[in-house]
Amino acid sequence: MEIVTAERVFLRMAREYRHSAITPENESEKLIALIKKLLKFKTTSDQDIMNLLDEVIRIIASELEINEVSILLLDKKDKKYRYVLFYGLRKEVVKHHKELAYALDEIIEYGNKSMKKISDTTFVCFAENRTEEEAKFFNLHINKKRAFDDDYIEGDFFDTYIYDSNSQFIGYIEYTGTKKNKMPPAKTILIIELMVAIIGTLLSNHYAT
Repeated sequence: MEIVTAERVFLRMAREYRHSAITPENESEKLIALIKKLLKFKTTSDQDIMNLLDEVIRIIASELEINEVSILLLDKKDKKYRYVLFYGLRKEVVKHHKELAYALDEIIEYGNKSMKKISDTTFVCFAENRTEEEAKFFNLHINKKRAFDDDYIEGDFFDTYIYDSNSQFIGYIEYTGTKKNKMPPAKTILIIELMVAIIGTLLSNHYAT
């Protein structure tokens, strides 16, 4: 059987992304309704922000059929990036993530070392590129082979970066796994990028003060 490499998976995804429309015409009304719903959220308090992000996670999990979602945000107090919300992750993984605090250069370093760029804001890390330490902690089978170039392997994950209106990096949405055990299609990534752009705009005042 032909070996399907992570590089082959990446090339297929990048090609599909470049040639993809965000949504077919018969879904345009649904997308417009989604945008309007998010734009109604206030972001004047920390609880307002959590309410907005809660809704975004709900949409990604239920509407886009993603198994695991987490959100990392910049803490204005110490300029560290921390995970603030989770969906679908095991309890021990949530506990581990809550203890993490990243400097910006650490995020950039990991991205350069382990991730591939699909678009200006979305990056993918393949299970094959995870460290032995990560594989051991998360109980990943990083040597598992892919039969097709759209197969998902536990350990694959995506980060879609959030920027405010001043182009400041303020966090990312991390997501992995689909109900069909396939990589998310380009349409799903594009919709997440749209939601992330809205989040960045809505949080701009929060990070400007």
